[in-house]
Amino acid sequence: MNGHSYLRGVVKKEIDRTVELAFGKRLRSLREEKNLTMLDLSSRIPMESSSLRRIEKGRTNTSLKTIYKLAKALEVPMKELFMFDIEEVD
Repeated sequence: MNGHSYLRGVVKKEIDRTVELAFGKRLRSLREEKNLTMLDLSSRIPMESSSLRRIEKGRTNTSLKTIYKLAKALEVPMKELFMFDIEEVD
């Protein structure tokens, strides 16, 4: 692996992580706006609350199928889950 390939891989991982964090932060915000606990939301999907926690913490990438289920359980359009700014994540 040359230096450029390695650097692209590092940058891609950082971008992926940033998007996962932003998505998780948005999901948590929507869940809290609906006054739902993690257990409430996870039982609506159904999903283990530990899996939901990993999504909200930005520790995992999730599937479109799960995103669809989350949106349906939160009673919002899917696009609502993607309304975030990458720059706002810290």
